[in-house]
Amino acid sequence: MLRGDGLTVEGKVYAFLSKGEGLVVKLPAERVAELTSQGAARQVVMGARTMREWVELPQPDETLWRRAMTEAAAYVRQLAS
Repeated sequence: MLRGDGLTVEGKVYAFLSKGEGLVVKLPAERVAELTSQGAARQVVMGARTMREWVELPQPDETLWRRAMTEAAAYVRQLAS
């Protein structure tokens, strides 16, 4: 994540493409749980650590990806305030 290109707001990364070409976004933990329980996403694991606010949307879905990027940008902007 930190070595690749990503979308940022207020200098913070909120979305990037994974090595497997899925979309990874930062969302509130509750939204991550919702998306994973629906089977639309999987929680991101880096090393041995499960990232509670990062989720990967593995299947290209323009509508879902756009919505997730919009949500992620708003969430990270709010965190930066």
